[in-house]
Amino acid sequence: MTSLRLVLVTPRYWPLVGETEHFAADLVQGLRELSVTSTVVTARWAGEWPRAMVLRETPTVRLPQAPLGGWTTYRYLRALSRWLRAHCQEFDVAYIMNLRHDSFAAVGTLLKQPVGVVLRVRAGDCRWLETSLLGGRVRRRAGLADALVAPTQALQRESLAAGFPPDRIHTIPNGVAVAEEVLPAQRHAARASLAEINHSLSAAEYAPIAVAVGPLLEGRNLPELVESWRFVAARWPSAKLWIVGDGSLREPLYERIVDHGLHHQVHLPGTFDDLSDILAAADLFVSPAASLDGGQHLLAAMAAGLPVIAARGSESCELIEHRGTGLILPTADRAELAEAIGELLENPRRAALYGQAGRRRVQCGFSPQQTCQAHLQLFERIAAEKRRRFP
Repeated sequence: MTSLRLVLVTPRYWPLVGETEHFAADLVQGLRELSVTSTVVTARWAGEWPRAMVLRETPTVRLPQAPLGGWTTYRYLRALSRWLRAHCQEFDVAYIMNLRHDSFAAVGTLLKQPVGVVLRVRAGDCRWLETSLLGGRVRRRAGLADALVAPTQALQRESLAAGFPPDRIHTIPNGVAVAEEVLPAQRHAARASLAEINHSLSAAEYAPIAVAVGPLLEGRNLPELVESWRFVAARWPSAKLWIVGDGSLREPLYERIVDHGLHHQVHLPGTFDDLSDILAAADLFVSPAASLDGGQHLLAAMAAGLPVIAARGSESCELIEHRGTGLILPTADRAELAEAIGELLENPRRAALYGQAGRRRVQCGFSPQQTCQAHLQLFERIAAEKRRRFP
């Protein structure tokens, strides 16, 4: 058991839930079972949101400014630095969920404090360091962190290529819990439960349901996914598409859905902290854009026994065996998405075999207990080194 105190910094958190946010919530919950005391520090994206909350028994602090770019990002970073400076005696390690502005502020603030700083590498971070006007400065300061965590081998290679010291890069794959196999009666119960809390999630008992999960933002290929459903709905009128998440693209997506007459087939139910019922109710999972953070949602879908359709990316190629556990699409345009979805709907037995194979893959190599233990060992080592340097 440990008495480690952790602060986890992520600019987006509940109710703006994506892969990083689901991973963060799962991690602090798992670490709590190992007696780690965690606090989440995030941004306050809406004025009506409370400045403090508790999610899964973990206290969360929302800083008063959201990083929307320019002056707002500066104000957010200043608020983050002030909070870390004021509370640095209350934690042993800070875990920063990106290699961008947050890491710049955290490393600069805590460099001369007895606090370890660990940065998490996400897809696109190393590229951002190369192309952003501030990328060079952020890269130099991030290089002073005590450790970097890369959730995939591909992100480890990107970190090495970006010039980070090899001995500071630690590959810790994401992990997800694998529940019991979902039987038809349980799938029906999950659908009924969801329909009770959100009428838009009502579906006939045998209607095919596809699910996509993630932030509703530009670059996620969500308009292409909606467009693809025109072809799917023409052949399977009862089929449903649930796009779970929230973000700035919500209203444009809804308008597109209505314009195409798909408001009975495609639904935007908002965010869910716990995806278990959503995945239990579904027949397949679609990820139309490359993963951002170790394929957390892909792993969750595979753990639930769902066949997955994913855009080509470093995470999908590491996690999915094409035509073994799912389908990997070269470009994920609307025609390719429609064809892949149609293939799985036309061949339910093949889809089931993909789902079973994916579930076995997660069981064999992506344990949440292993993920938490690996993080804990890293955090404890770094905290001990810091205590020696700052007696």
